[in-house]
Amino acid sequence: MGGYREEEETDLQRQWQRRLHEAGWLKLAWPKQAGGRDASPVMQAIYSEEMAKAGAPIILGRLGVSLLAPTLLVSGSQWQKDNYVDKILSGELIFCQGFSEPDAGSDLAGLRARAERKDGHWVLNGQKTWSSGAHYADKSFLLARTDGDAEAHKGISF
Repeated sequence: MGGYREEEETDLQRQWQRRLHEAGWLKLAWPKQAGGRDASPVMQAIYSEEMAKAGAPIILGRLGVSLLAPTLLVSGSQWQKDNYVDKILSGELIFCQGFSEPDAGSDLAGLRARAERKDGHWVLNGQKTWSSGAHYADKSFLLARTDGDAEAHKGISF
């Protein structure tokens, strides 16, 4: 009697993500100069609806693909772009999100985790919880307070 096999499902999702990446579908809205298709929001919605209608698997690294990789494309260092973007898109490197905290939940203005620059490195102090995708992630991207003097909804870095 067969049952649900998370490991098999995870492998299928990684393979599917790799194939979508190789075909250029994960850069649908990205500018052409970055290898994208420069798709409009309407075109992106049509793509998503058609994928859902076809019963296509959800990609394993969807948080990294939809949130982290585009942020690195626009704001990341060249080193970050070279070392992370392609691996995120291909599914080789899966990221989970680290936003929620025990006393703040998903209220990002209530974040208490702090990141401080010391001796050329970032030192992180705080707790994260309810991290979507943590059980299959290789790494986490998170939000932390980098300016303790700023208003509650400001001074937060990605």
